[in-house]
Amino acid sequence: MAWNVLNGCSQGLLGPLHVLEEKVEIIRPDGQATAACTEPEVVKMRAGDRMFGMMPLSFATYPAIALRYSSVDVAQLKTSLEKALKAVPLMAGRLRSTQDGFEAVLTGEGVPFSIVRCSEKTAPEFVEESKLPDFGNYCRPPAVRAGREPLMTVKLTMFQDGSSILAFCRSHMLFDGTSAWTFLSFWASLARGEATSAPCSNRDKISQLVPDEETVQALAQKEIGKTLSASWLKAMVGQVLVPALAPIADTLFLHARLGLNRHRVYFSDDELAAIKEEATPTEVKPGQDKWVTTQEAFCAYLLMTLGKHILPPDAKGKVQMMFLLDARKALGLPSNQLMGGGLTFTSVMVEDLKLLTLPEIASRLHEGLAKKEGSLESQKARWQLLNGACEKKLEHSLMQEFHYKRDVDMKLAVNNSSKRPLLDFGTGPAESVVSDAGPSLLLPAKEGGLYLYLDPQVFSSAKCSSKEKRSQALEALRTDLPKKGTKRKVDS
Repeated sequence: MAWNVLNGCSQGLLGPLHVLEEKVEIIRPDGQATAACTEPEVVKMRAGDRMFGMMPLSFATYPAIALRYSSVDVAQLKTSLEKALKAVPLMAGRLRSTQDGFEAVLTGEGVPFSIVRCSEKTAPEFVEESKLPDFGNYCRPPAVRAGREPLMTVKLTMFQDGSSILAFCRSHMLFDGTSAWTFLSFWASLARGEATSAPCSNRDKISQLVPDEETVQALAQKEIGKTLSASWLKAMVGQVLVPALAPIADTLFLHARLGLNRHRVYFSDDELAAIKEEATPTEVKPGQDKWVTTQEAFCAYLLMTLGKHILPPDAKGKVQMMFLLDARKALGLPSNQLMGGGLTFTSVMVEDLKLLTLPEIASRLHEGLAKKEGSLESQKARWQLLNGACEKKLEHSLMQEFHYKRDVDMKLAVNNSSKRPLLDFGTGPAESVVSDAGPSLLLPAKEGGLYLYLDPQVFSSAKCSSKEKRSQALEALRTDLPKKGTKRKVDS
């Protein structure tokens, strides 16, 4: 029996959709009937944005966000998208390669808006992650970079009872996760007829934040303990091997659904509150806080519960907890700044996991995020280091240092999107949402709480190949939940 069935989650549709009709309309910025005839405006892409568009689809290079609705107003979706594109014309353009990178050309060629009508009675309660290619129009990254495919697509799949799945895909070179949700929220507000200010699409300040090579090397020495140097092997992997294998990987993603296999687990608001209550420390060292955030408590619970079941008996329990943090505040940028790479990869190391209580793990994550690795100062330094390294084509060496810590017994990476809105395009909020953004992803639930999409890489990082142990660990995420108001000592 599948894990999703055990937790009462919809399995979605089985097999391909029976399509009755499909139409594609090109949506252009409001007032623009055709693509630009005169010389269009050009926006030069930073090397730091380029990095997010060079990998295969399974690395969220052209990710999807799919939302379920009981009903939609198709005409309003289209007209409001025209208005949104007028305010953000970048997404209606195309990419073009240059001698030293890429640039976005504001051609106004538009966004393909597909409307599919199928014979199935009702939309699935949840779109299973493996079904995303059925509902979203993914474009292969090499074709996007060459300007042959659009920077963004929209697909509306409509069912017999009027319910639908609205799927939005976009190039990560233009929009990171925050940008995607910002744009969607702006589009939704226009669909509701609300007056709202457009997101910030000017990128001048972002470019000014990218440091020179001397500063990059100084930051590298501080952040990773050594300067960066070019490696012919890593360069060959990034510039030759990955592009050569990408078409195969993309085909496997689209047709065999390779990489779309995360485990979905639901946690209610009450369960999250109980986890936070139990994870809040009562005794701390001088200078430490006696509080933790819900995110820190939840991630501590994941580490403790998974570690108990999948770490080898002889493992010391050294684990790497990685967070994807939005660096806009640290960089002094507006919260609605549109950009391709506004995130930082922040790792907090936890030693001797097996010997720690839940409050001790949560406290270590909190101190690291609040005052050390995740502080605003550190976020800015890491963003500048990564983006400066990209300018010198040293990002492959740097990413190895960020992601692959030596002698780690388990690694868990989390992208927390649980506070994103269930968007309302004028006919009511979405009833569910799924995305292939990663690695492990937290998404909001209509009934409150969140859904965890757990990346199987956490098991392979712990060298856990046993299906039985993996299943036990997943079950334990539900069975080991604490009860609110009954704070207990966690067994080590």
